[in-house]
Amino acid sequence: MRKLLFIAAALLLSGCPGPGDYYHPDYPAQVTIKDNKPCVTVQPEGDEEVYAIHIYEMAGMAREKLFIPKSYTVRADECLDIAAYPFRLDTAYVFSVVLSSEKKFKKKRFPWGRGFVTRFRLSEGAHGLQVEEVEPEPPNWNLPARSSDEFGLISPEQQ
Repeated sequence: MRKLLFIAAALLLSGCPGPGDYYHPDYPAQVTIKDNKPCVTVQPEGDEEVYAIHIYEMAGMAREKLFIPKSYTVRADECLDIAAYPFRLDTAYVFSVVLSSEKKFKKKRFPWGRGFVTRFRLSEGAHGLQVEEVEPEPPNWNLPARSSDEFGLISPEQQ
């Protein structure tokens, strides 16, 4: 009896996997140059709409901008609306976008959203602006945690 009680206690304390515990990987986003500006495209499914866009400068991941646009539908061949972001040359960026489905949310189907990520650097080339995909940097665990002062929010009114 004690062994059974011990096993039950261990399971309760460690937790059991449930619908909220599943790992959902990020999907790849594509970045190209269109009209001499970066153009990020994703592959939406069904009624998915753009929910949020995060743009990080990769060096230390210290600066982050969060675009929370009014939800809009995007097609697979259409550039995401990022014209308001001041991209700089020779800076590596991590670009993340979350698409969400209102139908899945209302039906309580998990996951109701999917994330897309790409990492790139912009540079000036012989024929104009060029984009180069970059690999993620390993984390530096010796850095202190970020403060909330380093987080910037760009609302649709500022765009």
